[in-house]
Amino acid sequence: MRRALPLVTRGIHILKTEGLQSAGVRTFRFLAKRRLFFRIKNPTLSSAFAFFNKEGATNARRPLPEDDVALRIPFPNTADVALQDNIAVIVHAFYTDVFQEIISYLKNIEQRFYLYVSTSDETKKKIILGICSDNGISDVEVRVFANKGRDIAPKIVGFRDVYDRHEIFLHLHTKKSPHLSSLGGWREYLLQNLIGSKEVVRSILALFSADHNLGVVYPQHFYPIRGMLNWGFDFQAAQALLAKVHWSLSKDSLLEFPSGSMFWGRSAALKPLLDLGLTFDDFPIEAGQVDGTLAHAIERSYLHFAECAGFHWLKVQNSADLRSRGILTVEKPEDSRILEKVYLPLFEEPGRSDLSMGREYAELRPLRLAKSNNPRPRINLLLPTIDPLWVFGGISTALKTFDELSAQLSDFDKRIVVLDSPVEPHHLRNFQGYALNSSDGQPVIFEAFNRTRSMDVRRDDVYNSTAWWSEYLRASIGQFQEKAFGSRSKAVYFIQDYESNFIQWSSRWAIAESTYGFDDKVAWLVNSEELSTYMSQRFGRTDQMVVPFRMNETIKRGVRPLPKERIILCYGRPTAARNCFEIVVDGLSLWQQRNPIEASKWQVVFLGENFDASRIWPIQNGSVPGKVSLEEYAGYLSRSSVGISLMISPHPSYPPLEMAYSGLTTISNNYDAKKIFNRSDNFVALDQVTPDSLALAIERSVKLAEEKIGRMGEQREIFELPFVGIKYEPRKLAALLANRSPR
Repeated sequence: MRRALPLVTRGIHILKTEGLQSAGVRTFRFLAKRRLFFRIKNPTLSSAFAFFNKEGATNARRPLPEDDVALRIPFPNTADVALQDNIAVIVHAFYTDVFQEIISYLKNIEQRFYLYVSTSDETKKKIILGICSDNGISDVEVRVFANKGRDIAPKIVGFRDVYDRHEIFLHLHTKKSPHLSSLGGWREYLLQNLIGSKEVVRSILALFSADHNLGVVYPQHFYPIRGMLNWGFDFQAAQALLAKVHWSLSKDSLLEFPSGSMFWGRSAALKPLLDLGLTFDDFPIEAGQVDGTLAHAIERSYLHFAECAGFHWLKVQNSADLRSRGILTVEKPEDSRILEKVYLPLFEEPGRSDLSMGREYAELRPLRLAKSNNPRPRINLLLPTIDPLWVFGGISTALKTFDELSAQLSDFDKRIVVLDSPVEPHHLRNFQGYALNSSDGQPVIFEAFNRTRSMDVRRDDVYNSTAWWSEYLRASIGQFQEKAFGSRSKAVYFIQDYESNFIQWSSRWAIAESTYGFDDKVAWLVNSEELSTYMSQRFGRTDQMVVPFRMNETIKRGVRPLPKERIILCYGRPTAARNCFEIVVDGLSLWQQRNPIEASKWQVVFLGENFDASRIWPIQNGSVPGKVSLEEYAGYLSRSSVGISLMISPHPSYPPLEMAYSGLTTISNNYDAKKIFNRSDNFVALDQVTPDSLALAIERSVKLAEEKIGRMGEQREIFELPFVGIKYEPRKLAALLANRSPR
């Protein structure tokens, strides 16, 4: 109850001072930090994870209803769009009584097309040629094949030679579904959505003209079959087929395909399938099979082959059918929302967000990524938060280097991705000019905290990660780029510390350690000279770019020559284990008890993080201003005489260097190759960090500081140290990211 009351009081205060929206967001963040929303102790196995359905067929993961979006066609106006000519219309006409219906629809194609028709015997061929002649179609070729492989084998095997002569094709067949009466009307539905009117045809061809990486366009699934879409008994056959083009198929990936096997396509998108060299002998003899054949496996794999070739796909919906709520309406075929909202990459594994890592560790939840066809290059910064209460030196330096790089890359768009906390309205005060969650605005802050919002990824996106988990997520974005576009862009890993040791002997440690593997696409930007030496010794990297320590300009301007007072300034962050908060508290208490007369004259001030003052008990004369502005911090530095700031890592940490610069006798620690006393004559360095060693160091430091009490403080130079690699220069790193020579 004691803990609940301060939380309630703080909640009421936030509600009064910041409003309902901010109070709600802060509540969500409070719960999220405790992972109540993301950690599931006993998750129920979803049907997508279950191996089989009740019939024994392999289950498939299908998009959620809100993600199952089709593009509404026709567009309002495509009169001015230059459309492709010389189209191949490939029709398998097993049922000649339906062929006349298809010919009637083909009159909606205004562009020149060549008709290729397959059938199963010579009698049917004569009927087909007669129908074509009666309808004035002369550019036609009819081929007779054995009745194997349904409509798939004739198109892929029988007409393999056709695709090289045509950029765009249309697959149709005289579809009947005699095994299910509920599917009456399916053929008409498909034809209406593919060639139902001149406007529909022009709209689909306009999509191909507007997006040269568009490989397949097919209708949204016929409403009665949407609940039936599954791998059925075709998964193993599809897996073996796709393995030939180096696609490792997972049943956890989304299953999307042109159900009914009718669609528009770009010939290059089928090249991986055509190049397999399948023959009619690979297909079983027709025996009325409704599932489990190679033809069924190919039907479910068309889009996978298109993605293998570097193309994506779109689903369309004729506006005449309004049963589907998931329809995107746009005015023009080049609208960037089309790809981001309709296309769902098949190489993704959505179930990763339900796996143990994502449940246990909120920061490792996978991002939802969407392919963008926006051609503009963009530089992105991955940050844990932009909440001012949690922006410390590392994030400040990351933002500074990001601004420096983006200034050099003036032709790049600019985006900050916030991974680990909600973005509240007042957070944006320090980011004037940024648009929140916009896909078109520039620059943009994108909130990826709850992972439900899709983040668009461009071919030429460059990413700058700032922590081990953001680099882990950045690597997944790079994999997405490679699969979606055929290559990854350059990236920057801003290494603020050897972070694996923050989380020793754990799954987190293993993931953090994996991020330090060599990747020639990733430039290491290492924060401080000491850290560059350590990382080089541990991982053998000598090609690092190093950011030497530099005083924050606001602090530098704010530190003034004031009389020094008996103030011990402590960097106290209970949430950062590496700063040894408990040792600082205990060391100070031991010093006070051993030196009560001297200690009674000194004030102890804890800065750096807001926490309950009861946590510094039994320290006397103590106060906890917590997280203060840089200007207030500079004021404390100007007046204080002794500083305590520990850092159990190879990084020197900013606060002890800022304290030493400001003339404080500063207690910090050595670590491995880090010898903190090499930075300034104002350091008292600890080799062993214990409450007793700290108490002795405080006693020594107070004696040294007593000589300066009442005197004007003097700034002391912070020495630069040798490092491994080259000094960070924004123009050189920007040139590397943009693949161009430095100006």
